[in-house]
Amino acid sequence: MQLNDFALRKISLAVSCAGILVLFALSNFFGPKETAIENISTQMLEKEVSVKGIAKNVRLSKNTLLFEILDPTKISAVKFSPTKQELGLVKENEFLEFVGTVKKYNGRLEVVVKSVKKIA
Repeated sequence: MQLNDFALRKISLAVSCAGILVLFALSNFFGPKETAIENISTQMLEKEVSVKGIAKNVRLSKNTLLFEILDPTKISAVKFSPTKQELGLVKENEFLEFVGTVKKYNGRLEVVVKSVKKIA
């Protein structure tokens, strides 16, 4: 059985589309899990999470940005070596999305932020 160019193109297109759909489906499993602050617990230590909330008590200490995230529950957060763009985004009372890792510091849970995104 020999395939002509048209049949080969159709098969290639179908396989490409199927591959894109599989990648899209798998991306939901490997990204950070969107989590409400009230659901963050010690079982989530060292796990990456995505948290949406309002930045409160924002302060810069040396090269570290310290703040709290409210959604209305609150959790402490830290961003080491923030970029100028991140410093511009993390302002008092701004509603943002934070992606980071759940850690324990001085016996309390906190989020060590990796990235910040403004929510439109």
